[in-house]
Amino acid sequence: MSEEAPRLSAVVLAWKAEPWLRRGVDGLLASEKVAVDVVLVDNGCTTDDVEVLERLPGVTPPRWPGSSTRPPGPTSASPGPASAWPTIPA
Repeated sequence: MSEEAPRLSAVVLAWKAEPWLRRGVDGLLASEKVAVDVVLVDNGCTTDDVEVLERLPGVTPPRWPGSSTRPPGPTSASPGPASAWPTIPA
């Protein structure tokens, strides 16, 4: 019986034009001795990086109510009701 690598989920926020976003996601996916799932959250990214990175194996966007990959409306200090929170695919 072979040992299965431990799993790690990493949540990455994409905000504005982050030049290091691709390098960071690539580094997470290249991790050794651990299986990595990257949850990439578009938190106001001003480039197409999120759409490009979502196509990589192991990268998943959260799904907000209404099947959008962007959070609904402006946010505040209070996260609001749990029904407004995203679901993260298993």
